[in-house]
Amino acid sequence: MTIEELIKYIYTTDIKDLKFDDGQQKGARALILLARYGADKQTEFEKRFKGQVTFNNIAVKTALETMTKLQQMEGYFKSEQVREGNKDTNEKVYESTNLTSILKRSKNIILHGAPGTGKTYLAKQTASDLTGLSDSDLLESDQYSFVQFHQSYDYTDFVEGLRPVTNSVAQDNKEIFFELVDGAFKKFCNNAKENPDKNYVFVIDEINRGEISKIFGELFMVIDPGYRGKEEYGVLTQYSNMNGGEKFYVPSNVYVIGTMNDIDRSVDSFDFAMRRRFRFIEITADNAMKMWNGNLADDEIPNATERLKALNEEISRIDELNENYHVGPSYFLKLKEIDYDYKVLWTDYLKPLLEEYLRGSLDAEESLERLWFVYNGEGTEDEDKG
Repeated sequence: MTIEELIKYIYTTDIKDLKFDDGQQKGARALILLARYGADKQTEFEKRFKGQVTFNNIAVKTALETMTKLQQMEGYFKSEQVREGNKDTNEKVYESTNLTSILKRSKNIILHGAPGTGKTYLAKQTASDLTGLSDSDLLESDQYSFVQFHQSYDYTDFVEGLRPVTNSVAQDNKEIFFELVDGAFKKFCNNAKENPDKNYVFVIDEINRGEISKIFGELFMVIDPGYRGKEEYGVLTQYSNMNGGEKFYVPSNVYVIGTMNDIDRSVDSFDFAMRRRFRFIEITADNAMKMWNGNLADDEIPNATERLKALNEEISRIDELNENYHVGPSYFLKLKEIDYDYKVLWTDYLKPLLEEYLRGSLDAEESLERLWFVYNGEGTEDEDKG
């Protein structure tokens, strides 16, 4: 097995399903295992894979350094070579039932991909499947919670914090004081602890837009699937001195789904310690086109499919862009409200998006013209000249 194959195997296989057949590549296995799951797992791996991995100070040190290169490793799995080898799997990803199965095993997942691929919609559908609730009942249930991260979102919103409240009967003589209030995630987990037989799904939209370390604080460890539901590994929160020193842990019936856009620049700075605690699932524009079924006229779907595929293929050919800049199928859902006028879709929705993608490019005008040609079914300008 090559190093690339070994990396791929360890990064795409659930920890409980990992199996090594012989003693070859002992050091490489140790390095990659620690890089993915963290140096704190060394003792656990020594017991689990006795004689099959070799740990030493150099391996641990190298693994810690490798963690900072985690994004590059993930980039390898997005390469054409790996994607071509996993076509069958990718075709099945855009099904909430398959994501539900993945979420059950992994506990924490992040749906990532180009804008408009339906990641938020999929997260909600997966939550509906896992909880067994209908879409309408889900929104009213405490088994489901939805938050969106942003720059102002912090620990007090997510875990706990002091909030100003008033306490006075007289309207003109209100007294303001501060009270310790649970944040969205802590409150959600406490509800889940009271109903251990039910599944609870917490969705974090735009998870990469928040300052992860500031929001999660000391919860980095207890959010780890390996510590899920283990009260003995509970942590003291920042205001635990105000609630009798009670420790906090995440119950085993809590599942977390995050979503992120690959082109967002904040993806590059996504906390590496948090990365290894989530399973990343790419939602591509091609396999997200199933969202059109029932939402677009059946006789228009072939036309929309041809235009979207041609447009995204041309986007991949532009030097400054890549597959992360593909146009998602949700943009084409606008067709119904504009009477399937593809020119209006281009001028009012697609062109402004692509102009933003190409901002600062020396060949922006030429590239935009090429994209219009293929979208409009005319081939590229070069092909027409030929």
